[in-house]
This record gives sequence, structure tokens and C-alpha cells, in this order.
Amino acid sequence: MRTVRVTGAGTAVSPADSVEISLTVSCTRATTEAAVSETDGRVQALRASLARIGFAEKDCKTTSFDVSAEYENEHVNGTYSRKFKGYCCREVLKLAFGYTPKRLAEVVNAITAGGEEEFS
Repeated sequence: MRTVRVTGAGTAVSPADSVEISLTVSCTRATTEAAVSETDGRVQALRASLARIGFAEKDCKTTSFDVSAEYENEHVNGTYSRKFKGYCCREVLKLAFGYTPKRLAEVVNAITAGGEEEFS
């Protein structure tokens, strides 16, 4: 029986062809209603900014939505206590699109136009 064995090393390089951006919109307010309302307004403004560069509303999908009570530590007379800060509403969105350097720059500019949203 004959055996042929091939051993080698190589590399493959492929340019990026798609981009997925994760966006987080959040705010903390005194009431749940105020936190949710402001977060919703900021999400709508973000979607409108993306619409101006050709994205449909359905292109920016919500992947997570939560509301939680927020506290901060307060140091008084040598002891720490938790002080209620408000309610935080957080919405995480995903935007995926075909990659070109120009398109990525347009999207980042549209996202950062409001100046407050986190993205990666």
C-alpha cells in the first residue's frame, strides 16, 4: 500500500465585506416613564439620522431592551449607603451592512451626530 502525505503552511487573506455595529442608547431619569420616553426619542432620532443616508427603519434592529433601578454609593460619616439615582432605560440595537470605507464613514458620522450614543 502506498501513501502520499502532503504537509505545508499557508495563509489566506480576505478583505472585510460586511460590518455589524452594536449601538447602545440609554438614559437615567426620576421615573420609568421619563426614562423610557427619552430613550425612545433618542432611538427614533438615531433611526431618522440613518434614514437620511439610505437605511430603512427595519435595518436597525433592537437586540435588547431593559429598565432597571440605578443606585449610587454615598459616603456619609465614614459609612457607605446606596442612594436611589433613578430608573435607567437601555436599548441595544444592531445595524449590519455591506462594507466599503465610504459607507462605514457615513454610518459612523450619522451615529455620532447626536454625540451621546455608544457604539462598537
